[in-house]
Amino acid sequence: MHTPEPMDKLDILTEQVGHLTETVTHLSGTVDGLADNIATLTHNVASLTHFVETGFTELKVLIQKQSETVDKQADVAKSLADSVALLIARSPT
Repeated sequence: MHTPEPMDKLDILTEQVGHLTETVTHLSGTVDGLADNIATLTHNVASLTHFVETGFTELKVLIQKQSETVDKQADVAKSLADSVALLIARSPT
């Protein structure tokens, strides 16, 4: 059985360190990519939150305006009904 020479062991260790360095470099790139994805997702969630909040605010304003319009229409309808009732009451029978 052949015992590896010290230089062979050093070559093997150097090669293994090289592989580990490549793996760590790859993992570092992967972690950087994940960090970028997380930053993008965080930005997208913030944008979506703002969009939803703005949408709800605009919807609330529209509902308020619609409610005011309905109230005005109800007042006009009541006024018209009162006028018609008064005309009917005054008409000769």
